[in-house]
Amino acid sequence: MADRQIRFARRFEKLKVIPRASTWEIPKRAKLLDVTVRNRRELHKDFIQYDTLYFIRGFEPRYYELQGEKFIYLLFLALPSGMMFTTLRRYSEEKYEKYRHLIGKLFDVVVERK
Repeated sequence: MADRQIRFARRFEKLKVIPRASTWEIPKRAKLLDVTVRNRRELHKDFIQYDTLYFIRGFEPRYYELQGEKFIYLLFLALPSGMMFTTLRRYSEEKYEKYRHLIGKLFDVVVERK
């Protein structure tokens, strides 16, 4: 178990990076590989759709509403699959510095709503 957690409000499609038979599972652990700052205008609409897509009742697509104009872009390596996923977090200088100092560290992946 890692000392750090990366939490998600939904079971986002981007998290399904571990192949299991005919389905995909969300990783339990991930390593933080990179941290950058992005403005909303720099993010392509296809990336925003990828990053915010989740389904309700298993088949109805929904998109999480991003708040703000400036974000912290985190790149994770899912373990043990070796596949990558991203997430955007609201920007603050304090949060940016915190994540920047955690590059290379392991995180438990926690989904609050299954």
